[in-house]
Amino acid sequence: MARIRYILAATALLSFFLTSCFDEVAPGNYYTFTGNTVASFLEENEDDFSSFIHILRKSEIWGELKTYGNFTCFAPTNDAIGKFLDSRGQTLEDLTKQDCDTIAWTHLIKSTFFIKDIPEGSFPMVNMNDRFLTLSFDSLGGTEGSGRLRYCVNRNTHIIESDDTVQNGVIHIVDGVISFGGDYIFDMIQKDSNSRIFAEALRLVGLEDSLKAWL
Repeated sequence: MARIRYILAATALLSFFLTSCFDEVAPGNYYTFTGNTVASFLEENEDDFSSFIHILRKSEIWGELKTYGNFTCFAPTNDAIGKFLDSRGQTLEDLTKQDCDTIAWTHLIKSTFFIKDIPEGSFPMVNMNDRFLTLSFDSLGGTEGSGRLRYCVNRNTHIIESDDTVQNGVIHIVDGVISFGGDYIFDMIQKDSNSRIFAEALRLVGLEDSLKAWL
């Protein structure tokens, strides 16, 4: 009888400690999203971002943007991507997997940065294409004293809406495709006065286009 009472007491004590532990860890273990992710935000505004969604899906990063994480996403509108493609004589379907990787990675930073917190200059962290993006300002004009400033990324793309917070980061809507930055390998060889013969040889054997591919 004494042994039975001991077992019952031990069982009750163990149950108390287990219940206390589960009560403490449950909130973290069972956390679920209560708002948009980067991906669902874009999907809810598909009329404006269907081209960017296509690029993100083809680059195979779409699934990552639907889950936990911290991202800064510069989302170009359909008009922005349309102008970019027109300038190159391409359609959305012409973009290869490598092209989509370059565009997608250029527009994503794996950390959260609000524009209101960033001074003029480089962002504190490289984008997923291993390039630093820069933030600068220019004026929208107007009468004297009434001009408004607007934010520019890499000096060629304007932010038209900033700091849209989502569960896994922040989204800034931009009016252009952000420049990838840097010269192509072929251009660097051609600019070097000691390598111009080599550059001409590359061009003659048909390697110029390959060395101008997006990386």
